[in-house]
Amino acid sequence: MIGRRSAAAPFCLWLLTAAAWSERYQADKMTCEENKYYNEDQDQCCSYCPPGLYRKVECTSTHDTICEHCKNSTYKEEWSNSYECTLCVGTCQNDQQEVQRCSPTNRQICACKPGMYCKSQSLNFCDHCVQHQKCRVGEGVIKNGTSSKDTVCKPCPKGTFSDVPSDSAKCRPHTNCSQLNAHLVKEGTSSEDAVCSPATRTVTTPKGNRQMVDLFLAIGLLLAFMIILIVSSLLFKRKEYFKSLFLSSRTKGSVYIVTPIYVGVDPGNCVNPDQEDPIITHPESHVHFPQQESMKSQNAGESHIFPVEEEGKLYRDPVPVADY
Repeated sequence: MIGRRSAAAPFCLWLLTAAAWSERYQADKMTCEENKYYNEDQDQCCSYCPPGLYRKVECTSTHDTICEHCKNSTYKEEWSNSYECTLCVGTCQNDQQEVQRCSPTNRQICACKPGMYCKSQSLNFCDHCVQHQKCRVGEGVIKNGTSSKDTVCKPCPKGTFSDVPSDSAKCRPHTNCSQLNAHLVKEGTSSEDAVCSPATRTVTTPKGNRQMVDLFLAIGLLLAFMIILIVSSLLFKRKEYFKSLFLSSRTKGSVYIVTPIYVGVDPGNCVNPDQEDPIITHPESHVHFPQQESMKSQNAGESHIFPVEEEGKLYRDPVPVADY
């Protein structure tokens, strides 16, 4: 028994050593550089194809992996040895919008429209979008909804309120009546604001400012009185001027020369025409001017001026000479 045990011991030790070397050898064969993989058929490390390219020809002992670009409407986002690219989604659903276009290196991403979130998410797109919930009256938003999560609401704490349903409004603090110098009429609740009485404010004017105001007021009244006095004086003088002008225009008229005709006088005794006309004095009552005759005719209803005789002299109707 002892001899058999001594003979089996070296054999077991050899098996253990062989297994260790085999594991180490396998580990060495599986360890490759970054973005490379171990190809068991070729017993060597081969390169992965980068994003946007797929494997067309596998590596061999003479060449590395041959890659080719993804075709239209396909993509590949990671390093891999895949033989094909992934097909793009295409058109987003009616309740969604495109937030990332499909490219050879990126997949198309569709997200719910604003005000909605995805309730059922798949790998590359959303199956179903729903509206964000609105927080009720007395509740406020503590976390706004996103394209993937719904709105989070919470009852308004003491001292705050929310009086309208909303998916974005937070709770607001009650109005502080004491800061407004007003009295509290009704305390606020989670759904209503506090009610205050109208604020009463007393406005006081400093003594120095009051004196300045009185001074400016007195000066203003004095100036107004002087302006009224000056305007009244100008208007009175202008009235007198127009009155005198009106009277002068009424008395203004033609100047007439009365030519006497001598009746029964010898022509030889006539005055030489080259000599100055004799001065003839007539009673004032027999000298007729157009203004006087016209006024008399108007008063008496007459429309003509008749000749006047005095002591053998006949006066014809006045003959106009010139107007002034």
